[in-house]
Amino acid sequence: MATPRRLVFGDVADLYDRHRPTYPPELVDDLIADADIPAGGRVLEVGAGTGKATELFAARGVAVLAIEPSAGMAGIARRKFAGDPNVAVVECDFELWDPAAERFGLLYSAQAWHWIDPETRYAQAHRALRPGGLLAAFWNRPAWG
Repeated sequence: MATPRRLVFGDVADLYDRHRPTYPPELVDDLIADADIPAGGRVLEVGAGTGKATELFAARGVAVLAIEPSAGMAGIARRKFAGDPNVAVVECDFELWDPAAERFGLLYSAQAWHWIDPETRYAQAHRALRPGGLLAAFWNRPAWG
């Protein structure tokens, strides 16, 4: 059975991690400020991949709950953040993930929001966000020479 298109990067997760560009640090700073995330506050990442954006948030003292459906991508993220008590990687489809009673001031998705089921993604985000919480979906667009 073929890998679903939204999970194909997991088949080349090491290559993806080596070559996917990161994100502007200023973007992360702005999101933390706009969502009013305090030092040590916890945010939710949807489609964490190998942790490219996770690294930027964690480096700023923000705790990250990273949801990633691909075993290959989640495996790299787990290795990358092994020993970091502020990063938790959950291997699960966001559409099926249960936020239980936890609500977040910031839910972000770097390079992945378009892969989440359009019929359920906003309702699931609403369940995960506290009132007034911020949903941020962003991508990088390399400038090819």
